[in-house]
Amino acid sequence: MSGPYRTELIPQEVKTARLLMRIQAAVGLLGLVLYISLISAQADSRWFSLLPPSSIFILAPLVLLVVLAAKCSARKKWVRITAFATEGFVSLAELLFLFGSWLGALPGLILGGTAIFWLTRPAARAWFNR
Repeated sequence: MSGPYRTELIPQEVKTARLLMRIQAAVGLLGLVLYISLISAQADSRWFSLLPPSSIFILAPLVLLVVLAAKCSARKKWVRITAFATEGFVSLAELLFLFGSWLGALPGLILGGTAIFWLTRPAARAWFNR
């Protein structure tokens, strides 16, 4: 018979960052859908022809955020590093949208900054640097 084994619980900081990444991906996807509907409703449809190829630059990091949020329990160092890089890319894109007077990027920017904050906490660092 096997004896008891020790399991470590995910720190609250990692749980919070994981939840924020999922919310950020959902908000970003909602923003993308609203942006596509806004552009497709305009009479000038030449911008709509450029949207599907360019939307991959928005959709790919959002999907990656969901995958990284799911992989946080694996305690791999690459998950934390990739989460930093992805959050940095998404935050930079949202900052550019914000400077272009697109206030819809503000919630994603705040969520990304908060997720980075929680991933830099000592408990989160210890979780990924086992």
